[in-house]
Amino acid sequence: QLAALEVKWGEKISLSIPSLVEVYRSKYAFDEEDLKASIVQRYSQICQDCEFQVTGIQIPWIADVEADAKWSLDASIQALPRGSFSLPLKIETSQGLSKIYWVSGKIQVLKNVPVASRALNIGERLQAGDYQNQKREITFADDGVTDFNTLAGKKMSRGLRVNDIIWRRDLVKEIAIKQGQPVQIVNETEFYDISLRGVAQEQGEVGDTIRVINPATQTIIFAVVKEPGVVKVQWVKLLDY
Repeated sequence: QLAALEVKWGEKISLSIPSLVEVYRSKYAFDEEDLKASIVQRYSQICQDCEFQVTGIQIPWIADVEADAKWSLDASIQALPRGSFSLPLKIETSQGLSKIYWVSGKIQVLKNVPVASRALNIGERLQAGDYQNQKREITFADDGVTDFNTLAGKKMSRGLRVNDIIWRRDLVKEIAIKQGQPVQIVNETEFYDISLRGVAQEQGEVGDTIRVINPATQTIIFAVVKEPGVVKVQWVKLLDY
């Protein structure tokens, strides 16, 4: 056949066979949007009010895995990302074999936060209209975001400019509950509200987590200060408390 081609084309044909041949197998296919959604879902467990924007995602090269292999993010996330992430990716075959890879990328965290509507001076107390909710990036925030619904009446610890975010450090720490003070313990869910009485074992301001004791059973639990004289717990069997 080679000789026939040489006659047909009128040229001498030579063949070169390389000493090394590399064969690439097909890569395990990911749906990048599904992977992004899974990453966002994991971080949303920490901050349900946050919005996450994933970019620059780096998916590992995964070969020698059947197309119907299952994948999952094998991670227990404890904190919000600060600009980037690297999460373990578990691939499990139909034979029950599994291997861990790593997926990485960049991520922005956005959230509705209270923002100054006007210049705020040190020492003045906030009133409705002094602040408004705006969605801002908090990816690299080094302080807690204040609760918009509890800002009224709070005292400024320093001055802020228009459009500055109002962080917890910007407010004077005013004790909402004192040590030894009787408090109401509430457990609020979508389906029911339960409350009982307790005694604070330490002082705290709104948003702080403090220890509270039931005088009848001497049981101590941790609760979040909701307002003066009231603390809140979640997913606790208060009837056994």
